[in-house]
Amino acid sequence: MTEITPTAVEVLRDLARRSLSDRDVQQLLDDVTTELTGRTVVHRHQDLRPRRFVLHRHEDVTGMSGEGLVADGVLWPDGTASVRWRGEHPSIVFWDRGRVSVEFIHGHVGATEVEFLDPEEPA
Repeated sequence: MTEITPTAVEVLRDLARRSLSDRDVQQLLDDVTTELTGRTVVHRHQDLRPRRFVLHRHEDVTGMSGEGLVADGVLWPDGTASVRWRGEHPSIVFWDRGRVSVEFIHGHVGATEVEFLDPEEPA
């Protein structure tokens, strides 16, 4: 019979359960996930909503997408983002690191800004 090796998460959960409450174990797993992936774990009991945004390009440094509102996006509650480009040949991209990646890749050092259409939720 083949022995099943536990995952690192299962080992961590078992170790934590020896001295922590179930709630604290879940928080530890959420914290580890955030630290390793940069994403926030969103649970079904949390009333967190996505935030819509547009990419407003003030200067087209590449000569490809023009100026103005060049893309629509969503910042998801877990911190990831998706961007849908406007124009004749639209495409969509997903960024696991969310707004940080969107601004780093598409911001062109301030030539393009993320403008949110929805207010930020209170902490």
